[in-house]
Amino acid sequence: MVEECPLRALTATGDFAYFGNVAHFMAGLPLPGPSAIRWPESEEHIRSAWRRLVQDRQEHLRTRDWPPRQA
Repeated sequence: MVEECPLRALTATGDFAYFGNVAHFMAGLPLPGPSAIRWPESEEHIRSAWRRLVQDRQEHLRTRDWPPRQA
């Protein structure tokens, strides 16, 4: 069973209510219910952009030269 996201509870009524949605988008998870957030573009576009950001960062971390080579 998945527990309720504490971030969503903490931001449900404030100016930063979209943080819960962004966290779900970044993790590639569905929203737990309907969202009251109005995005400047479609929700799917916003979801894809945040998820792509995470995937690009993960790829960067996987492929970088670590540990650095000694000169």
